[in-house]
Amino acid sequence: MSAGLINTEALEDLVRQVAGRATVDRDLLRQLIREELPEPAISFDLKGAIAYTGLSKWRLETLAREEKIITRKEGAKTLYMRESLDRYIRSLPTWGEA
Repeated sequence: MSAGLINTEALEDLVRQVAGRATVDRDLLRQLIREELPEPAISFDLKGAIAYTGLSKWRLETLAREEKIITRKEGAKTLYMRESLDRYIRSLPTWGEA
């Protein structure tokens, strides 16, 4: 899970307000966050892969055919592996300054 999904400082402030505590145990807070957030999907169907990457159906199918991304088959359904999609997106050239 990405730590960037949760603003821990804001969450600590909320816990202080609700619980009336001056301090918050950060380890306990992290454990609670891990228990509450669902694990990210390890694969997507085509519709999910399109939403996840922003790539078109045609592009995803081409990347799979060219073996640039990993897919798996479950019957007639193609599953696009999240880690493979992440690797491909990270491999693309960057533009501009951040």
